Amino acid sequence: MKKVIVIGGGVAGLTAAKRLVESGKFEVKLLEGDSRIGGRVHTQAFGDYWIENGAQWVHGEDGNEVFRIANSLKLLDTERNLISVSTDSVFVRESGKVLDQPVHDNVTIILAKILDGPEEDEVEGTVGDWAIKRFNDALEKYPLDSEPTDKSLSTAVLDWIHRFQDNIDGCDNWFQPSLRGQHEYEECEGNPTIAWKSPACYSSLLGVILNGVPITAPTFQPVLPDWIELNKDVQKIELVEGENSGVRITCSDNSQYTADHAICTVSLGVLKHFHKTLFCPPLPESKVKMIETLGIGCVNKLHFDFKTKWWPDSIIGFNFLWNDTEHVAQYWNSDIDDETLKKEIDGLPLWCRNILGFYVVASHPTALNSWITGPASKVMETLTEQEVKDIFMKVCRKFLPSYDIPDPVEFSQTSWFSNRFTKGSYSFRQMNTDAWSSALEEPILGKNNAPVICFAGEATHSKFYSTVHGAIETGVREAKRLINHEN
Repeated sequence: MKKVIVIGGGVAGLTAAKRLVESGKFEVKLLEGDSRIGGRVHTQAFGDYWIENGAQWVHGEDGNEVFRIANSLKLLDTERNLISVSTDSVFVRESGKVLDQPVHDNVTIILAKILDGPEEDEVEGTVGDWAIKRFNDALEKYPLDSEPTDKSLSTAVLDWIHRFQDNIDGCDNWFQPSLRGQHEYEECEGNPTIAWKSPACYSSLLGVILNGVPITAPTFQPVLPDWIELNKDVQKIELVEGENSGVRITCSDNSQYTADHAICTVSLGVLKHFHKTLFCPPLPESKVKMIETLGIGCVNKLHFDFKTKWWPDSIIGFNFLWNDTEHVAQYWNSDIDDETLKKEIDGLPLWCRNILGFYVVASHPTALNSWITGPASKVMETLTEQEVKDIFMKVCRKFLPSYDIPDPVEFSQTSWFSNRFTKGSYSFRQMNTDAWSSALEEPILGKNNAPVICFAGEATHSKFYSTVHGAIETGVREAKRLINHEN
């Protein structure tokens, strides 16, 4: 029986390993560097409820493997669309003034036109250049500013849409992703932001993948089979050449594993940071080029649990519009240094201008979450938890002075860039990324063209990159590759 080592216990790795085990053709070992499985699917207990630190929604229905699995088990709330920016979510200026309904309606119309994406013939340039043009074109029909000479509101709204789009794409700024990449990405038809039905959560999926049975809150880690080992930080993946080609895996604790095949499912961020030392011999030039030119950003979430709910039931979120337009064009600059981002302006560091707003949490009635991305998100990770909490609460009270906002009783933040096992959130196609090729997903071949080192993970998917359903499909793809090779 051939041996297979799967590196990484995220959704792609779990899917591939389970398929290989079920085939009965392989002796499988999965090595996960962290103390838990799931990777960027990470549900966490928070007070009396729970939160999603990573993947949050099921994006679409038709052709979405996560939806197929979860909906068949009645784990989803298919009626709600939690990314709504309609009357349930308000836009607030620094003064605390909420946009009047007619202006709010114009903002949502303009935003919808941008979220609809480019036309089929709009393929050249950056997402940012295209979005700005579409925004300005829409302004002519749906004005935001009360005076032609005062562009402060339209500038603030454009800045917020920029932040919102960066959270969607997972980039530093919207001048990084290409329009061509937007066309390469394929959305699944149906509700784009489906929530899990309590007590189900994203970690319910892990139980289904491994054991065929979903786990539900307050359980967030399924029972692990004996072929999964945690706290195995892989340091070296060596191609063993010769009569019996194979692979040798070395971990940080000096343990070693040999196998006929390996499936590497580490994130694009890990590949970017460590591929030169991780693989021996070095990866082929074509694969390195894809690793270096694909993008991966850092989208972080922050959760605040309050003793009681202080916001009205009619509001699902507060979108923050900054007034200081001379500064909002700085925080997203990829070349900006940490000290500049930490510089205080009117009592607040520049980096906090990237805070998107505060939003309700479907799984937690007294909690709000916030989102931040780009260089600001990375510099935030260098601060203490207390510093971060204090700054976010200061921003919240600045924008919402009419509310009596208490201190949170519990606080949690993610650090996806600092995390050695992720080094970022999810992938996107940059301007310097060539048109998609199969270079990243192609295996490293050994004797008789055997696929010795295979690659899976969301970044290796040609059209569902950045998604959990894309990660699942790549795990299936690589399991099939090895099964078909043995046949």
